[in-house]
Amino acid sequence: MTTASKKTAPAKKATAAKARVSNFSTAPDANSVPKHRRLPTRPGVGTRLMELLKAGKDTDAALAVIHKEFPKSTATKDDVSIMRAKMRFHGLLPK
Repeated sequence: MTTASKKTAPAKKATAAKARVSNFSTAPDANSVPKHRRLPTRPGVGTRLMELLKAGKDTDAALAVIHKEFPKSTATKDDVSIMRAKMRFHGLLPK
């Protein structure tokens, strides 16, 4: 007579709970900010757009400069709005 052995699931390892990152911290550093909230760090359209917004350019003027300097860029007013929001979050623009 044979007995069917019951298969059991392997025991799960105890893992530390992943720390939640607040999007509303007052002084975020590069490692604690979610990727969608980070500012660009390499030279390119995003970095140039940041410089233009810091200089006080409005959306249309900033886009005109971007499209002149980066002819292949597909940046739109939405992209400028997103960059402004990121810069406000990091305290680079007044709220």
